[in-house]
Amino acid sequence: MNVNRNPIFKKYGIKERLRTGFKAVLDNHSMRALDITTKELRLDFSKIEVISEPQGLQTVKSNIIQKGTVVGYYALVLTENGDWADDFFVIF
Repeated sequence: MNVNRNPIFKKYGIKERLRTGFKAVLDNHSMRALDITTKELRLDFSKIEVISEPQGLQTVKSNIIQKGTVVGYYALVLTENGDWADDFFVIF
């Protein structure tokens, strides 16, 4: 999804919040705890998925890339007001 086309991206600063949350997970957890072999990972901002959840929640997902390969995803769950509700760091 083009981040400029979805109104929640600008309104809630989604791209920066994904970047900040992802960095915090990497900084605050060991590679063993995250089940990864390197912290040289990045988010793929060219494909961001927005999923409307029950109770007005929105999940925003971006693939995690390692050396050009998708190895998982990072997702933020936001309330209808754009407040943080949860996040997920998933490695396949």
